[in-house]
Amino acid sequence: MRPAVTSALSASLRAMPEQDDADVAYNLGTLLAQAGRYDEAVGPLERATKARPEFPRSWFNLETVWAISLILV
Repeated sequence: MRPAVTSALSASLRAMPEQDDADVAYNLGTLLAQAGRYDEAVGPLERATKARPEFPRSWFNLETVWAISLILV
């Protein structure tokens, strides 16, 4: 991943408030996962599932990140 994109993702992660919008958390978690930053993707995806538990994509992405993390250990 390009350094500028990685830097932007890191800044977004630091700036994200604890009580955030489910869509923002989902999008950030998904971007982090796509960037291969699985450990960092878990937090935003967990927040997305808590904020909107009926949104299946958040659960799918969170479970996928957990599975990939287990494989990479």
